[in-house]
Amino acid sequence: MRTLKRAFLILETLASEAKKLSLVEITEKTRMDKATCLRFLTSLEDIGLVRRDQKTRLYEMGPKALFLSSGFLKTLRVEDRVRPYLERLAAETEETAFYSVRKDGSRVPFYVHESRHVTRTQVEIGMTVALTNGCISRAILAFLPEQEIERLLRKEPIVPATPWSITDPKQIRKRIAEVRARGYSVGIREIAQNTNAVAAPVFNGEGVIASIAIVGPTERLTKKACEKFGPVVRDYARKVSEEMGFHVVEAFGHAGARKASSAY
Repeated sequence: MRTLKRAFLILETLASEAKKLSLVEITEKTRMDKATCLRFLTSLEDIGLVRRDQKTRLYEMGPKALFLSSGFLKTLRVEDRVRPYLERLAAETEETAFYSVRKDGSRVPFYVHESRHVTRTQVEIGMTVALTNGCISRAILAFLPEQEIERLLRKEPIVPATPWSITDPKQIRKRIAEVRARGYSVGIREIAQNTNAVAAPVFNGEGVIASIAIVGPTERLTKKACEKFGPVVRDYARKVSEEMGFHVVEAFGHAGARKASSAY
């Protein structure tokens, strides 16, 4: 298992950097000794997962990696992978659970599993919501590149949905810091005056792509209940992220593990 993790750590490093790396750079990023790292690189090169430029002696992902990723994408049915977790999340929290996909500067709810309660919050499938509006959007916004966050906050005035909506960019940035620290976002009456929500980001190998959330009436999904269910929603988002191909090798102090620790 340790050998597999080390080999994957090298592959993850090359994939995340998206450029050719020298042996020294790879050893620094993976914290392996030079001899061990070279041995793994040679083996990965032999099977086509890594390729070395003969002139520059720099390493990059090999063609076999593309073959493996295309095989994964052929079998990836997003709905089939998401719905089981929404069902479990709704059963555990007894609130409506749904999945919103990022689309440029907005999010769009795609899949919903409603609460079994007669009194519940309705989620409108396909309705576009700006990433600057509400805690469900904020779960995605918080993990975008800084320049993208700045662009979205400056793009246009944020229209409040309720008197409790957060529209001040400074306050949004404060909430973004909280989301990054805790891995989930809480919204108190931001969507509607009688609705609270909890959301967490979903990642794939390239970054944040969606959010999972629960919503419910304020008398049942209270602020205290939101804080209670925050880690629960975060854990389900983590499981869905793994379904989408986001895996973190936590050993050896890899940079990906540091990134994931802030999200989870």
